[in-house]
Amino acid sequence: MAKKRQKKEVNINSNSNAGSFNPPMQGEYANWAAILNSEMQTIIDFGFVQPTPKGQAKTGVIIQRIILPIKVAKELGNILTKSFKDDSKK
Repeated sequence: MAKKRQKKEVNINSNSNAGSFNPPMQGEYANWAAILNSEMQTIIDFGFVQPTPKGQAKTGVIIQRIILPIKVAKELGNILTKSFKDDSKK
């Protein structure tokens, strides 16, 4: 059974006059990420924010939310740090 994807529209600015939009769905492009840490878990949200002319409100869609236990998040952080250090030596 296919898992149904839920999307949450978020308002980046306080201006509520922004229209809705459809992000590019081929390949799941994300140009925004947010991380929230607590004592029990780490939540990483990846989203797409529609480019708008300067001064207009920006709205976005959460494409993927990943919830990790703290231990797994720390391991992921170590792996990414090591990878970046290895790449910077090249």
